[in-house]
Amino acid sequence: MDGPLLKLVPAVKSPEERFRSLKEIRPRLRLPEKICAIWWPKHINSLATYGVWQAIAKRVIDSGFPGAAQQCEGVFGELLVQEEQEVKSAILGRGYQALWECCSPGQQRRS
Repeated sequence: MDGPLLKLVPAVKSPEERFRSLKEIRPRLRLPEKICAIWWPKHINSLATYGVWQAIAKRVIDSGFPGAAQQCEGVFGELLVQEEQEVKSAILGRGYQALWECCSPGQQRRS
């Protein structure tokens, strides 16, 4: 009845908070025993370059549920858009502080 779900979700502060959010997203399913999160310090396109994204998508698509391939494409597209927005924010200094702002000679470091 409920197929696999590939979805971007907001960051949380604790594993407990993530389990609660999973219950809200998929109330008919029981909670998993554990969650494995992997930090990916590279660009989103490198997920495809290294074959990681293809492995994820294959697992979702192989479930046989209608729309699985489109769901995978949509999430990958969302990731690319979010990465582009984050890069623009970093360049424009929105939510970021440049090193030279806090560590210039003659200036005290702000905490």
